[in-house]
Amino acid sequence: MNHTYMLVEVGPGSIDRVLSELARLPGVAETTCVVGGFDLIIRAEVADEALVASMCEQIASMDGVTRALPCEVRRDPVGAASAR
Repeated sequence: MNHTYMLVEVGPGSIDRVLSELARLPGVAETTCVVGGFDLIIRAEVADEALVASMCEQIASMDGVTRALPCEVRRDPVGAASAR
């Protein structure tokens, strides 16, 4: 299973519509509303790494989404090797 996160900015008055669409999108495991530079953090799980890019494109093209930034999940977190 491939995991990815997306930081998403939503236009004014669009959060409910975007959340509704995300709830129907296969692979979206969790959506969290946040305050700051972005409005949502999405955690997705897909079977194939090629599907990650497709999912990110789908989310970025949703009506109401003004910016979407995919974030790669590192398998070996920075500093983990030196902490061993």
